Amino acid sequence: MSRCWRMLPCLMIVLTACTSCGTSKAPLVAVVTVTSDTEITDVQFLKDGKSFLVVDLNKLTISKLEPNKPLMKSELLSDGMNNGYAFACADSENQRILVAKQEEGLACFDDSLLFPKPIECSWSVSNFYQPLNKTDAITMIDETTLARVSADSSEPKWQQKTRFTSIEGTHALSAKWVALAEHSDSRKPVVKFYSLETGEPNSLTIEHKDTVRGIAFSADESFVATSSSAGEIKFHQLSDGALLWETRNDIDGAFGIAIHPNQDYVAVGCLNGIKVWSLKEKKLLASWNAHKRFVPTLAFSPDGSFLVSGSVDKSAKLWRTENILGTLTYERP
Repeated sequence: MSRCWRMLPCLMIVLTACTSCGTSKAPLVAVVTVTSDTEITDVQFLKDGKSFLVVDLNKLTISKLEPNKPLMKSELLSDGMNNGYAFACADSENQRILVAKQEEGLACFDDSLLFPKPIECSWSVSNFYQPLNKTDAITMIDETTLARVSADSSEPKWQQKTRFTSIEGTHALSAKWVALAEHSDSRKPVVKFYSLETGEPNSLTIEHKDTVRGIAFSADESFVATSSSAGEIKFHQLSDGALLWETRNDIDGAFGIAIHPNQDYVAVGCLNGIKVWSLKEKKLLASWNAHKRFVPTLAFSPDGSFLVSGSVDKSAKLWRTENILGTLTYERP
């Protein structure tokens, strides 16, 4: 027993060190959890910052940030056959949410925030269908052609041939650019950039070793972050293509990715958790077991106070940013 007491000062030093570094294995509790019958395909905050939307294969759910009254509205998007992907965006005046669903190659809009109203728009699409406004969308009109299409026209506004052969459909939109992950059997995956207005390609090409799973633009569009299933995370400056930093998300892979409005914190979805990196300090700030399966979609609120995550485990969760940073440790399953 006396031998154990002699070890006590050492134990106290270890415990003090752990306390000072701020790490804890206590589970983080989500502010709001939205459950679904299918995997989550998209999560976004509305521009007012007071609510967020969750899209799965069948429905759209709008939730407030308050835990006692989370659900605002839920709209069915399909017949429940799980036969398509859905994406959503809010218009500039925050008057409506435009949802695009793909079923058996047929894409259409649902105007679903205030007054649900289908908008006629039919295209034979091979993968994603991302709405831009009430009439226009970015999509793949065949297996290798990126295009901007409109409900008002039977012809694309522009189209560009790509080397897109993947079923992943990883892409991101900014005010100026469409970023598209392009894969082929003979070459490494790359991310390429096309003008949103004209479709003209940018000279920047970002190469990865494995399937690209996440793309995110910074708020000022000065840089872009990309992630791959091999765990690679890369940050490139958009003006000249310079590599700002690259790191690895360990062996957990790197899936959905989101950049905080402060343009420093970067949240990355992994196998069944989330990791938050600092671009400025170039280090890992926090990681925790957020879900039971991998996390393909993430978004920060406009003021950066919240992070919402969507998972293949059929749930979306809202996290308070101040509760995350520097306090959590991720444990691999």
